[in-house]
Amino acid sequence: MDYATLDDLVRVSVSGWPELAQRATRDARITAPMLRTVATGGDTAGFPADLVAIAAEGVEVLRDQIAAASRHADTFLANRYPGGLTAEQLAASDLSTVVATIAWRRMFGPAVDETVLKATKWADDYLRDVANGVVSLGAAAASGPDESGEVLYHFTPRSVTDDDLAGFA
Repeated sequence: MDYATLDDLVRVSVSGWPELAQRATRDARITAPMLRTVATGGDTAGFPADLVAIAAEGVEVLRDQIAAASRHADTFLANRYPGGLTAEQLAASDLSTVVATIAWRRMFGPAVDETVLKATKWADDYLRDVANGVVSLGAAAASGPDESGEVLYHFTPRSVTDDDLAGFA
C-alpha cells in the first residue's frame, strides 16, 4: 500500500513540479506542465510524443519512489499495526507527509547532501517513534493489557506480633 500520492510528493518538494520534472527525468526538455499533464492523465496532444514518453517514464520513477518509501515505512509499522492501517488512521496521521519526504530525499540518490539529510531527519524519527510506541497512529496498535476495565487483586491478610518481631532490636 502506498501511503503517499504524487500530490503529497509535489507538496513536500522544494519547488514542486519543476523540481520533480528535473529529478525524475534528468531531461531539461521535460517541463513541469508536461510532467503534470502526463501524471494527471491530461491531454498530451500539444506535446511531442517522444517527450511525452520520457515524461511518462518520469512519472513512473516518481511512483516507484513513493512505493519504495512506503515499503520502508512498512518495516516500522508492521509490528505495531499487523492488520494494516485503516483509512481513518491514515487520514488522522502525518504518514503521507513522512513517506513523501522520504521519497523526495531518495530522488537525490547517493549524491544527497548533508543539508537534505538534516532537513528530512524528522521523517526517520517519526517512523522510529511509531515503531517504539512513542507515537500512535490510532486504536489498532498492538493491544496492551486486558482492556475490560476490571482490576482483580487478592492480598493475604498480614499480621505482625511480638513473636514475629522477637530478635529485632
